Amino acid sequence: MKLVGAGDAPEAVGVGELPGKSNYLRGSDPAAWRTGVASFSGVEYRGVYDGIDLVYYGNQRQLEYDFRLAPGADPRRVRLGFEGQTSLRVDAGGDLVLGAPGGGEVRQQKPYAYQEEADGRRVEVASRYVLKGKGRVGFEVGAYDTARPLVIDPVLAYSTYLGGGGSNDTARGVAVDAAGNAYVTGETISTDFPATAGAAQTTFGGFNYDAYVTKLNAAGTAVVYSTFLGGSRNDNGYAVAVDAAGDAYVVGSTASLGFPTTAGAFQTARNGQGDGFVSKIHVGDDEPTYRIRGRVTGGDGSPLAGVDINIFGGARARPKTAADGTYLFGGLRVGVDYSLTAYSPCVSFTTQNDTVNNLSSDQAVDSTGAVVTFSVGGRVTVSNKPDEGYGGVTMKLAGGQTLTTRTDGQGNYSFPAVAGCRDYTLTASASNISFDPPSRSYTYLSQNQSFADFAAAAPQLMNYAPGSSRTTGTSGGR
Repeated sequence: MKLVGAGDAPEAVGVGELPGKSNYLRGSDPAAWRTGVASFSGVEYRGVYDGIDLVYYGNQRQLEYDFRLAPGADPRRVRLGFEGQTSLRVDAGGDLVLGAPGGGEVRQQKPYAYQEEADGRRVEVASRYVLKGKGRVGFEVGAYDTARPLVIDPVLAYSTYLGGGGSNDTARGVAVDAAGNAYVTGETISTDFPATAGAAQTTFGGFNYDAYVTKLNAAGTAVVYSTFLGGSRNDNGYAVAVDAAGDAYVVGSTASLGFPTTAGAFQTARNGQGDGFVSKIHVGDDEPTYRIRGRVTGGDGSPLAGVDINIFGGARARPKTAADGTYLFGGLRVGVDYSLTAYSPCVSFTTQNDTVNNLSSDQAVDSTGAVVTFSVGGRVTVSNKPDEGYGGVTMKLAGGQTLTTRTDGQGNYSFPAVAGCRDYTLTASASNISFDPPSRSYTYLSQNQSFADFAAAAPQLMNYAPGSSRTTGTSGGR
C-alpha cells in the first residue's frame, strides 16, 4: 500500500511513549551502545497531505492507521494505491477486499470516521471506501463540522499464514460465523500442519495431500481447532459452511479407501477412483455457547434494515440487520461480558447501546430509532442563459422513495425530507425539452444535496431573450 500524491518527505515522530526504556549493547565498544531508548505505541507521519497526518499503531494485535485531518483539510485528497493484488473491491458490508495471488484475501474493515467532543466522546461521521481507478482507493465522508479535526480510521483486520513445512499448502474455502471466527478448508502436503490436540484427526493420512479444517479466532491470533481430514490417498477440501451452533460443514474430493466416515452415514465406502465427500465437524458440548439476538425498529415499530450491530467482548464482529430488522450472534462463550452498539448514519437512535454481563443464557437485545432524512434540491436554468431559471419542470426522485415536485418561477425546487442511506436517481422532465445532465444519481444518500442543478435545452429556449414570450408546451414555464 502506498499514498498516491503524498508529500515526498513527511516528518516521522513517535507518539504515545510507553513506560520503560530499552538498551542495545552491541559488541564490546561502549561507544556503540545505545541506552535509555524510548519506545512508542505509534508512529506519526506529519503532513502526508496538506493538513493531514498519518498515524500507525497497534490495537488488540491489529495493525491500525489513522488519517488525522486538521480543520478545513479535504478528505478527498487521501488516495491509497495498491499493487500486486488480483482483485480490488468494496463488499456489501463496506470492507475493502484485496484478492491475494494464489487465493485468499486481505481485508480492511469499513472505515470508522469520527470527531471528538470536548468531554472525550466520539461522534461518528458516515464514511466509506470509494474506488478511484485501477488499484486506487479514496474515502467519502458524510456531513461533519469542518471547523474541527476529523479522524478516519480503517483497520487491517488480520492477515496470517496457515501451513506447515511442506512445499504446497492451499486454502480453498472460508466461512465466518456471527462471532467473527473464521473456518478454513483446503489441502496440505505438510505432515506438521498445525493440528490441535484432541482434534478429529491429528496426524497426516498419507500419500501427497490431506484435506484440513481449521478454525481461527475472530482476531486471527489463535487456532481454536485444526484437524486433518483424509486417508491413505489424496484428499482435497473445496468449500466450508458454518451453522449458528458453530459446526462446520466441509465438501471436497477423496481418492482414499480409508477416508474417515461415521457409522450409519449415507455412504461409508468409496465407490469409484475418486468420490466427493461431505463432513460435519462438531465442536462438542463440553463448552456451552449462547446467542444474542435482537431487532432494530423505528418509532412506529417498522423494521430498520442495514443497521450495523457492533459487538465487543469475547467476539468482535459487525453484521447488518436483515430486511425484518433482526440480527443474530451465535457461538458466544459463557461467562463473558459483551457490549453491543447499533449504528447507522441514517438512524437517530433512542436506544443504541446495551451490555450483557457474564453471559449465561440466550439473550435478546433490541434497539429503536428513527430514520434520518436529508434534503435534495437545486435549480433548473436555460442552458445558454445560466441566470435564467426555468419553472414548471417536473422533478422526480426515484429509488428508496418516489417523490415528485415542480420547479417554481425561478427554477428552484426542493425535496426537504428524503430517507437516508438509500440509492436514488433524480430526473427532470418537460415536454419537448432535453436536460443536461439527463439524470443525477445518489448512492447511499448520507448528506444534504444542495446543488442538484439541471440545464434545460430546446430551440425555443436557446433563442429566448429576457422580455420575450416563451412557448414550451408545459404549464408553469417562466
